[in-house]
Amino acid sequence: MPNRYNLLLETHREELLRFIDSLSLDELILLTGKLETLLAAVKERALQHDPNYPHRILPELKARWEEHSLEGDRLLDAKEASKQLGFSVRWLYTHADELPFTRRQKTGRLRFSKYGIDEWLRQQPAR
Repeated sequence: MPNRYNLLLETHREELLRFIDSLSLDELILLTGKLETLLAAVKERALQHDPNYPHRILPELKARWEEHSLEGDRLLDAKEASKQLGFSVRWLYTHADELPFTRRQKTGRLRFSKYGIDEWLRQQPAR
């Protein structure tokens, strides 16, 4: 029994190839961009099914870390956090908005929850 994507691609393959052959260079460039966007969406959805994909666990962990931060969590600067994580300071600043243990102070300075980092490191698959 053919699966859905094989059925879709095989049913329309020749038609798609004829369509692609009829495109100008500019249209091919535009189509390539659209296909790259589609490919990125497919990859993102595939990763969502991976139990080790970090964004699956981040909301739950972030809520726990924020709750714990009220109980005396220590906030680290980027240099201290980079030593604990094994990432460069530049990497931390680049990815700060993606990391659930980042705290942005009222002054705009970034700090990193020590408790959050410890929890995050425990959740990471062994390297």
